[in-house]
Amino acid sequence: MTSCWSASSPGPMLLAKWYKNNCRIEDDERYCEEEEGAFRSLVILNAELGDSGEYFLDVGDDSISFQVTVEEPPVTIVGNSNDLDSQEMMAGEDLIPGL
Repeated sequence: MTSCWSASSPGPMLLAKWYKNNCRIEDDERYCEEEEGAFRSLVILNAELGDSGEYFLDVGDDSISFQVTVEEPPVTIVGNSNDLDSQEMMAGEDLIPGL
């Protein structure tokens, strides 16, 4: 899963600084900061539960913050049941209720 957030900043090119939970985010194999004109983007490759949190973009005199929640996708279990509702589960749910 890849997630991307964008923001726009008018005026001259300024250094964009991204933060997650008040800690500076540096470019690495999972986080990629992109700039195109006045647009700034943060791309998170293979987003996971631990990427949830408050994100903050600081660009000179302008800034924006937002809350990000990453959820596990449903798991589909292929079996003999024709009841489709019983085949979709969330991570952490019991496969056999009551156990």
